[in-house]
Amino acid sequence: MRIARKLQRVLCAAGAVLGAGGAFTTAFTRLTDRRHQPRGRFVEVEGVRLHVVDLGASDRDVYTDDASASRPQTVVLIHGMKGSAAEFTFSIADRLAKRYRVLVLDRPGYGFSDPAPEHGGAPRVQARLLRGALRRLDVERPVLVGHSLGAALVMAYAVEYPGEPGAAVTLSGHTLPFDGPIGGFSRLADIPFVGPLLVRTLVTPLGLLVGPRILRQAIRPQQVPAAYVRAAVRAAIRPQAFFAGAADARDCDADMRRFYAGYPGVETPFVIVAAGCDRHISPNESLSLHRLLPHSELREIDGSGHMPFFADPGAVIDAVDRAAELARGRVT
Repeated sequence: MRIARKLQRVLCAAGAVLGAGGAFTTAFTRLTDRRHQPRGRFVEVEGVRLHVVDLGASDRDVYTDDASASRPQTVVLIHGMKGSAAEFTFSIADRLAKRYRVLVLDRPGYGFSDPAPEHGGAPRVQARLLRGALRRLDVERPVLVGHSLGAALVMAYAVEYPGEPGAAVTLSGHTLPFDGPIGGFSRLADIPFVGPLLVRTLVTPLGLLVGPRILRQAIRPQQVPAAYVRAAVRAAIRPQAFFAGAADARDCDADMRRFYAGYPGVETPFVIVAAGCDRHISPNESLSLHRLLPHSELREIDGSGHMPFFADPGAVIDAVDRAAELARGRVT
């Protein structure tokens, strides 16, 4: 009887904690959605609404050095795992928009974008959705810029749709299959029954407590604006974003193994940016990618953590400018 009573008390306490966590998560998500409205526009592709911040959208504004160009050159900024458009809107997007049309994408499931369907974390699935969005936005030969896991999407795009990107940039890119699990805590969502329950009840309140510290550790040795930390944590701890991170962890490397053998045949020019002090993705991965791609340049930002656009935004903008120059050089 005593054991039964103790078990009953434990179950009641656990139920109360989960109930409180679920109520808090629901309230937090609704309040966040009310207070923070999308900055950009929505583009629907295959039933998935993608949020795109469009800077310099008018064709009468030309952001290229070629004054005779009929439309602005377009740069597409793609964030990494557990990120959002905020990575770039708080760093380099506005500066780039002085010279280019800039599109900042919330990848499926992140920010304000809908989750993708089955295998939504697969780079080729996301590349297909991005391609559809760019067509709807009347974009041709864009410069694709991918950070971290967003670089896997860029690689899939370059392999699957040869000749369509004008050029590409990888920033601390995850571009090669990894021997081992990725995603860490995100894999919690894959535990049958228990995982989804915990994501919908405890991840958000716990994320508010530990998220800022985890984010600052990821960015070290750089310091970033407090407003960015708040925006990034707020976006990452929503249940939808956590499930998107689990999809990335589940699908990315498995999909990459199916297309990375095509890297030596990629004709798109690449500028590869390695972060010298990156604790998440070794600079050696950028070096290996450089050796695989026949038309690539390698740059390293000494002292940069995992987010080089905060460490040295000028160097990253220089890399984008170089890619744009290479893209113009390929126009026939």
